[in-house]
Amino acid sequence: DNMTVDCGKTTPIDLIKAYMDSDDANVDEELKKNCELAMLVLNNTHQPSDLTWSSEMGVIDLNQEDIGWGGKGRITLIGDAAHAVRPASGLGGSLAFEDAAMLARYIARRNTNSTASIEEQLRAFEKIRLPRCKSISNDQSIRAELSYKVGFGRVPAWDPAYEKWVQEGIDSSPEPPVSEMDVLAELISD
Repeated sequence: DNMTVDCGKTTPIDLIKAYMDSDDANVDEELKKNCELAMLVLNNTHQPSDLTWSSEMGVIDLNQEDIGWGGKGRITLIGDAAHAVRPASGLGGSLAFEDAAMLARYIARRNTNSTASIEEQLRAFEKIRLPRCKSISNDQSIRAELSYKVGFGRVPAWDPAYEKWVQEGIDSSPEPPVSEMDVLAELISD
């Protein structure tokens, strides 16, 4: 009744497109086989909800000691590409907007009075953003786990200084005024 097709790092639609885009004279047998398999999947699907796509995905734990931002050379990351946080908080979108605004400041600085290269400005941007994103990501992960463990109503509110720090956005200091671990330590130890 159920059919499972492993498409690797792509989707059935991508497999069909690759086959259709190939040169008719030099059709690769594996490409043709993959296309036929993808067509079989799509032809035996009654509703779109019958299909589930899965692809490799990894979320980097920002709480690792030696973790970096992920940028290299003239490339940097922003938003979820750099720091995915738990979706229930709504902070992922806020952090992405902060990234964009802060990155714009660093690029503007590079274009006006700085002698630093664009690569140096991007690394400086990443260095200033990482502590804030790490703290908020850690806070949200701990709160999510605690809500399952002790119940949502027993997870304490943010420390007022921490809440103010979060709300200040890009105008705040990179490091939080109080550790989220200090606020939640009693519940974590239970």
